[in-house]
Amino acid sequence: MQIFVVEESPLRAAKALCDKHVLSQIGETAEMLALAHLHNHEPVPPLARLKVRRGHVNHPCTRWVGLTLGNYQWAATLGVALLDEYAHRYNNEHAYTVDIYRMASSPPFQLIGAAMPETPHPLVVPENYRMAMPATQGASVVLSYRIYYHMKAARMPMRWTRRRKPKWFDYAGVSALHLDAHAHT
Repeated sequence: MQIFVVEESPLRAAKALCDKHVLSQIGETAEMLALAHLHNHEPVPPLARLKVRRGHVNHPCTRWVGLTLGNYQWAATLGVALLDEYAHRYNNEHAYTVDIYRMASSPPFQLIGAAMPETPHPLVVPENYRMAMPATQGASVVLSYRIYYHMKAARMPMRWTRRRKPKWFDYAGVSALHLDAHAHT
């Protein structure tokens, strides 16, 4: 269970993910949206295909999605953007399309009533990939996820079908920070 916050914008984040993560993040995002309803003591909207597993209900990313309306909307926007990416890359509709759109348009009532803004994303990466930056927490979360993402490329092939790799992926600064972080393991 993960949200790869490689960009502040969920629309740009979806485009920046490699093929494998576009696929996996659709399912994980759908599950986190569904679990947000349970987190707020509400039933999950009727779903067409998704089978909700409760094993990740206490994962930091799942808790974050269900914490505020702003968080839920960010995740829902990511889910819809991932579906668009899937359609763009594979010229096909994903099986969870109806479910994600239904949840995107039906946030938990408790969150609607409170109408709280987005909170900082949880940083769920190994300690040696966390970048502390004095400017804003958002910048350090995005940079930390980019470094972590770069590290994953050493373990798995990353492809971007019908997309270019994000510019930051090949940026020498990310590579240097990745090597520095990796040296501390």
